[in-house]
Amino acid sequence: MYKWQQIKALRAGGMGIKSIAKKIWVSKNTVRRYLRSPEPPEFKTREYEKILDRHEEDVQEMLTKEYIGTRIYSELSKIGYQGSLSTVHRYIHEARREARRDFQKAAEQDPSGEAGQKAKRGLEMLKGY
Repeated sequence: MYKWQQIKALRAGGMGIKSIAKKIWVSKNTVRRYLRSPEPPEFKTREYEKILDRHEEDVQEMLTKEYIGTRIYSELSKIGYQGSLSTVHRYIHEARREARRDFQKAAEQDPSGEAGQKAKRGLEMLKGY
């Protein structure tokens, strides 16, 4: 049960604001705000731009050439990338994870067809990563 629902239920049961706040581990002001609102609170997730999104095509090209992370970092630094090496490594790891997921889906959909064979070769290529 969400905190908003718990707060509403406890208040309907006759519990005081201070007691609800202690039980749910929220402030008294939060309890009051939730009790005033007829609908549950809406939480918005922020959209973040990754520093390497601008270099996505370059990174993909370097990955197809089988460059390692430090080489990719070095090449990106030459064209203006100012982030860290660990950011590049995380970006590469996520790109390989997505590629692996795509290859697995393709192989499952058509295991004996041409797409499935390409996917299997792609999975073999990513095996060491």
